[in-house]
Amino acid sequence: MNLQNAAAALYGVSGAQVRAYRVGGARVAPYRTGIPAVMANPQQAPIEYGPEQYRSGGNSFLGLGRTVIPAGSPGTTVNIRPVRPFNPLEMRFPSTVVGLMIHALDIQGVNFFANQPGLGLPIELLSEVATFKGMDLTTIQPETGITFTVGNPGATDLIFMGAFRGTQVLI
Repeated sequence: MNLQNAAAALYGVSGAQVRAYRVGGARVAPYRTGIPAVMANPQQAPIEYGPEQYRSGGNSFLGLGRTVIPAGSPGTTVNIRPVRPFNPLEMRFPSTVVGLMIHALDIQGVNFFANQPGLGLPIELLSEVATFKGMDLTTIQPETGITFTVGNPGATDLIFMGAFRGTQVLI
């Protein structure tokens, strides 16, 4: 499958010419071009975003805020909505948060974890000191956002917090 077919399959766009490359140098603000999050005209020829429209992935974050997960909670729902389409590359949680279980991570109704109900992923596996850094997730749209289902099997309330690092299109 070539990049154009991948863009059509993943993002529902056709006719997009994907040109992923980095522009700029040490003294020039670098920016990236690539797959569009939204395409207004499917007949449009090569799509390129300039520095004023597309932020470098190293500069874009989506914070998850702070949510109290009650002691003994089998699953508390946390909904996050970005202000514009956001493509997550890394998901990080502080290593100071220990004991929470992420049961589901839903984007547009799709759970990206293969867990059976009631089983969860220990949040420690995704801390800033963990060796696993990447997540192959789809673009998070403002209309649907992302939903976490977080459990706390412990005896004290814990705070769920974290952030995504990724890219966003500024349109």
